[in-house]
Amino acid sequence: MLNELKKSKKSNADKRVAFLKKIKIEAIVVKKVINGKTYYRVQSGAFSSKSKAEKMIKKLKNNQIKVAFCN
Repeated sequence: MLNELKKSKKSNADKRVAFLKKIKIEAIVVKKVINGKTYYRVQSGAFSSKSKAEKMIKKLKNNQIKVAFCN
């Protein structure tokens, strides 16, 4: 699972998901409340191997997208 940095506005997260879909990457918005503040995390992928996840990270970086973490 790849997670992008949190967005404080759902509309920003939705825009990111729309952009990812344009470059053929499936993604979803996940709502998370931390210390009473709502954030929206953009998540993509469920990978069967580390190499597939690394390939996706490279594709994201080539499109100027910063990945927060991969787990």
